[in-house]
Amino acid sequence: MGTATAANQKLRNRVVSLREFDSQCNANPPAYVVEGLIPEESVNIAAGDSGLGKSAWAYQLGLCVAWGMPFLGLPTKKGPVLYIDLENGRSGIQKLYTSLSRHLGASGLSDSFYLLTDRDEGLQLESIIAAKRPTLVIIDSLRAWNPEAEEKNRNAARVMMQLREFAKAYKVAFLIIHHIKKPSENYVQVLEDTSTMTWLLQACGARALINQADVRLAFDNSSGVRRAVADINRKSGSQSGEVGLVVKGFARLRGDFGPTYLARDFDDEGEALGYRPMKGIELLFNDDQQAAFPRLPNEFTFTEGRRIYERSDQPTRDFLQKCIRVGILEHVGRAYRKLAE
Repeated sequence: MGTATAANQKLRNRVVSLREFDSQCNANPPAYVVEGLIPEESVNIAAGDSGLGKSAWAYQLGLCVAWGMPFLGLPTKKGPVLYIDLENGRSGIQKLYTSLSRHLGASGLSDSFYLLTDRDEGLQLESIIAAKRPTLVIIDSLRAWNPEAEEKNRNAARVMMQLREFAKAYKVAFLIIHHIKKPSENYVQVLEDTSTMTWLLQACGARALINQADVRLAFDNSSGVRRAVADINRKSGSQSGEVGLVVKGFARLRGDFGPTYLARDFDDEGEALGYRPMKGIELLFNDDQQAAFPRLPNEFTFTEGRRIYERSDQPTRDFLQKCIRVGILEHVGRAYRKLAE
C-alpha cells in the first residue's frame, strides 16, 4: 500500500494538466544569461570561419556577464564565467581581455572570470563547474576541447547530452565555439542572404552538434559592412569602425533572428578593441542613401521622398523599403515617418 501511494504521488508530481503546466510556466518565465540570446541552463553553439573574430566576441560576452554589463546593448545576468580557451595562447588571451576591458570602460580585472587554458585530462569539467559555480561556460573551441565530438553523430549527441545534464544540475549555460568547413572555390554562401540553419550546414563534423543546441549562432563577415564602415572612417578621419561580424541565429521554437551587424572599434594607435552594434543610417550601406536620409523631413509623402532622393519611382520605393527594414522609417497611411537618424 505504501509503495502504491508513493507511486501515485510521483505520478501527480510528474504528470500535470495543461492548465497546471501553464500556471507553472507563468510562475517561472524563461530567464536569460544574455537577454534574448543565451538562455539560462542551456547548451548553445556559435559557428564561423577561423580568423573572423569569434574569440573577441566571446570574450566580450564573458566579461560583460562577469561584470554585469550590457552585452552589445543586451542586459546580462551577472555571474561567474568560465572560459576554456584552447585556441589563443597566453599572450593572445592577455591581449584580448586587456583591450576588451578598455573598450568596456572597466577598471581592474574581474575576479569572477575564470580561465582554463590547457587540455588536462585530469581536470574534469564537472568538478570545475561544481567548484566555481559559473553562470556561463564558454568552450573555445570544440575541436580543441573534444575533437571526437566532431567525428560521429553518436559522439556529438553524447557530448551535448552530458553538457545538458550539467546545465540542469548546476544551473549553467554553455556556449561552444565551433568552426565551419573551408568554403568551396566555386560557391560561397553569404550569411546575409541565407537562412541560419541552411548556412550552418557548413559547420564541421556531426550534424547533432547543431541540431541539439538550444541557440545556434552563425558568424560571417560582410563586404557591405566593411565598405560602409570604411566610408564612415574616411569621412570622419577616425579609425572607430572596421567591420567586425554579421551574426544571425536560430533558437528552438523562435526560429531565425537577425542579422545583427557589428563593427570593430579601434583605439588611436590602431589597436583592435571590442564590438559595437551598427545602427541607424550605417545599416543602409550606401553613400547616396546615407546622404539622402538626413535630408528627408520627419514626415513626408512618397512624392516628396522621390524628389529629395532624386531617383525614379522604383529606386525610391526600394530605398524607402530598405529604411523600413533597418528600423529608421515607418509607413503610416500614405505618409512615411522617420524613427531615427
